[in-house]
Amino acid sequence: MLDDRLERLHRMLLFRRDCLHAIASFVKYPYSVEMRLLAIKLLFRISSQAKHGSLVKEFSSSKPFGGPRQDAFLIDALRWCLEQSPSQGLLGISPFPGSEADSDVKKELDAAEKIRPAVIQLLLEALKQPSGNLAHFLLGFGNVDTHSSWRDCVKRINRQRSCLHAVLDILDSQLVAQSEDLGLLEQMYELIYRLCDSSATGYTMGFLLREDRDNFWRRHFEHCHRQLQVSVNF
Repeated sequence: MLDDRLERLHRMLLFRRDCLHAIASFVKYPYSVEMRLLAIKLLFRISSQAKHGSLVKEFSSSKPFGGPRQDAFLIDALRWCLEQSPSQGLLGISPFPGSEADSDVKKELDAAEKIRPAVIQLLLEALKQPSGNLAHFLLGFGNVDTHSSWRDCVKRINRQRSCLHAVLDILDSQLVAQSEDLGLLEQMYELIYRLCDSSATGYTMGFLLREDRDNFWRRHFEHCHRQLQVSVNF
């Protein structure tokens, strides 16, 4: 039933660009994880069917509700969603078993488990489009000039923490203690690889991972090699 309502809402909003800002504002909605998840799913559906570059133009050219620029807000909101652990914000809630409140908490926990995969899927899908796509925008590459020095490019990327920083932090944390779903980690590595393999972002990513992230790929490959040796010896 909920999926049917979401589909009808999606079809309506596909032709109402003025509603995009309202949807984006729910990505960081403080009172319901399920609402955040639905907002991300709507952005995914709209971005997959919107004309190339139209969403980036819409988000980067407006200051809705008299607040901060929507591009900065959306980048920060999706980054925040990735940085939240699934149970974060729900700790301490312990309603009576079987009660209506207990059912609501279970729905919230289920939605919380799906938040990170939903954000990564949004980014991976957007990367299928040409340069200047929504993923580049959300990952901080919107203002990067590939003709600048690598230091300037990396400085621009680091001006605002984005989903890129959150993903790299999560992957680095797994070298110490693996706590994430393997399927999600695989998608995150795919995201980083595709950014490195792209002519639009590979130049900046190469220097960022090597100089700013302490030889990211070397550290991770060495970790995989050590884990493989442990498995063989065991």
